[in-house]
Amino acid sequence: MVLTAKHRSAARLAHVDGPAVRLGLQPGLGLADARARVPGLDVRAADPEADAAFLDRLCDWAQRYTPLAGRRIGTSSVDPEFPYPEDFTLVLDITGCAHLFGGEQALLADLLSRLIGFGVEARGAISSSRGLSWAMARRGA
Repeated sequence: MVLTAKHRSAARLAHVDGPAVRLGLQPGLGLADARARVPGLDVRAADPEADAAFLDRLCDWAQRYTPLAGRRIGTSSVDPEFPYPEDFTLVLDITGCAHLFGGEQALLADLLSRLIGFGVEARGAISSSRGLSWAMARRGA
């Protein structure tokens, strides 16, 4: 499945699911090119306002783990001209909270299992740096 957004009068991929990535699709690709590569592609319109509202609700929910929960929305790294946000990130500062869940790894496992149970494709990492955690969750093994 892919979500599309208009950019300069053309539909482009805004988000792609895991199977679409494995088929060679990526955000920023034109919809016509994507359909040529993957006939029968499940295409839906993106809704950035609904995405942001959902992430806000996730931040409220994540306060079960820490009172310091926030979100970060990044723009497309594939094409800086494409304005649709590619990266929706939930950021938690768990300093002083992890012991309440049996440690950092137990907290992360609980958080990810709940998000996945909600139907959210989620990856996570814990480190001493927000940037390192983001990079490991986004690109790490």
